[in-house]
Amino acid sequence: MACVPDEIVQRGKGKCQICNERDADAYWMASPEYFYVCQGCAVEKLPTLIVDSMRIMDRDRINTTLERVKSAFWRAATLRLLREVRNND
Repeated sequence: MACVPDEIVQRGKGKCQICNERDADAYWMASPEYFYVCQGCAVEKLPTLIVDSMRIMDRDRINTTLERVKSAFWRAATLRLLREVRNND
């Protein structure tokens, strides 16, 4: 799934599908639907989904998953920053 940042999401076009209160700040393209999420729910609720997806809850699995999440976060942040730099050139 690809995440599309808030500058591409048209405000009012999508409400957060988790809280259904705030406008979406980003969305993920899932075939054939879009999943809209606000920044607050992305930070507070999506980690719960990650934990719920773990079938075995032991220390090794938790630590491995946390390292994978941190790696994915920093990769996504780097890619987003690179896009912003390119867009400003």
